[in-house]
Amino acid sequence: MAYQLVAPCLALATSALLSMSGACTVLEASAGSSGGKRSPSGAGVFGTSRAEKKGGGGSSDADESGPGLDGDSGGAGTAGTAHADVAPHGPRVTNWTDYVPREPMWFVNAGSGTRRSSHYPEDNARGLNLWWRGPNAVPNLVDKITEGYQVGARWFFINRPMGTDGGSHVPAASWLTIDADKRERITDDLNAMLLDRFDEPVHLVWFIGSDMSDPRSIRGWTASRDSENFQIGQTQNWKQITSSRATLGGWISTGASGIAFDHSATSDERGHFIDLFHQMIRPPFGMITMGEAYPLKPRPTGGPQRNSDGTRALDMDAMESMPFLAEERLLLDYWPTTFGPGQRSLDPDTTRAYVWMSWATIKYGSPDQRRQRIRGWLDRGLIPITMDPVMFREAQAYLRGD
Repeated sequence: MAYQLVAPCLALATSALLSMSGACTVLEASAGSSGGKRSPSGAGVFGTSRAEKKGGGGSSDADESGPGLDGDSGGAGTAGTAHADVAPHGPRVTNWTDYVPREPMWFVNAGSGTRRSSHYPEDNARGLNLWWRGPNAVPNLVDKITEGYQVGARWFFINRPMGTDGGSHVPAASWLTIDADKRERITDDLNAMLLDRFDEPVHLVWFIGSDMSDPRSIRGWTASRDSENFQIGQTQNWKQITSSRATLGGWISTGASGIAFDHSATSDERGHFIDLFHQMIRPPFGMITMGEAYPLKPRPTGGPQRNSDGTRALDMDAMESMPFLAEERLLLDYWPTTFGPGQRSLDPDTTRAYVWMSWATIKYGSPDQRRQRIRGWLDRGLIPITMDPVMFREAQAYLRGD
């Protein structure tokens, strides 16, 4: 029987979360003025991410109408003791990379931006993938995870399970926007799967948004709307649905090993998410949190600092403080030379940087081209997120030294 690290301490962790002020304080300070909206031209690699991901994937996961529809762009082990230092933003786990294994993640695309389907059309507003609709949605997710497990995956990256509103908003207040019956089945079925289905531990990482704070900081809020329903939630109001405790506690209840937050690497927000990571990686949670976009070093006068070759300079203090992920297409668009063959790399001993291969497999070429492509990122010290078996197996063999 498989042993899932998070599930045995689930009740303790959820109870602790409801009384924990640290994580909630971090998130409530992080919303800034963006109010859950993103610039439609933002680039995730810069910390000003396009909020919706294309996530083309294989034929069963591709958006039925192709990229761009409706503006859509396409736990750590608890063994041992994490030692903390005191840093400007609070205590830090000095050996944090020991708790984030260098393993590729299998990409499961729940939020594809599909909005014009006759298949359970009530979920068009959420942009859910077709397999993530209707009464068989959760069994279908279990099948997707099983498929990845058979390829060799043990870590799974599940994109936007709550869906989005069709614009640029990726809600972090995501747990309560899912229908109550579906939430109950997610919790029941996934915990049963994690405990009983597999011979080896399986780890789930949910990708949600970053703004889950005081509803007053979210665009569109007014005092008169405080009791109205929020976005695509059907029964909870703005104040209830944007609770960071409810959101984190909800995803923890699924037996998750991690949560990744969209648009969390901007210079005014990254410190708060670094704090959250170092709070959640310790007991009783033993959970990984990840930032989306690679954080850039800001100039005092505004904008990012530049390297000698003109590329934008990474904030290495932030990169070496928590895991970050970025879509491959953004790395290619904005750093065309930095991560090319023979260019500088990230230190795998001090960073956990993921490259998200979010396009359909056909866009990556032949099997040999896919192996070569993924090797290029691995040689740069990055860890792939992919649903392509060829690229996944190549990455796994590379990282395990096979």
